[in-house]
Amino acid sequence: MFLLAALLNLSSIHYCETSKPDSLTSLHTLTDNDIANVSGSRETDLLTVVLKNGSVLLYPITAWDFEDSYASTSQRIKDAIKSMQITFTYVEIPPAFPGGAKSFAAYMKKFCKDHAAEIKEAGYGDIEVYFVVHLKGQRDGYALRIDYPEANSISL
Repeated sequence: MFLLAALLNLSSIHYCETSKPDSLTSLHTLTDNDIANVSGSRETDLLTVVLKNGSVLLYPITAWDFEDSYASTSQRIKDAIKSMQITFTYVEIPPAFPGGAKSFAAYMKKFCKDHAAEIKEAGYGDIEVYFVVHLKGQRDGYALRIDYPEANSISL
């Protein structure tokens, strides 16, 4: 980190410790007028932002994850984040309904009872829900696919 500053002859480096993610400026508040350079490293999961005033800001993954979802985030930052994103198809801890399978069964039973008329009218079919869960639990990228045998498939 200090070698980078020496090589670039920069006045200051600011590193956000994982335990103190609020110590750096939020990425979505930086403008292109402030930024000299942005780069990312998959090896270290660090996003490096060099400001025009000479400061170097090092953001760990917990600080930059989901920042690309803000409209105000600079396109250069969004591109750097996108280049570092990894899609996992297997998770260590799979999602579970709060309270477990019994709670899910009770919820579904109540939902079906409360909405019996709508369910009967709609008929049967398959529904697939897709979404992305980020490191801090934020969700985005929702997609819904509904397939009713008596109608054409619908994708929203």
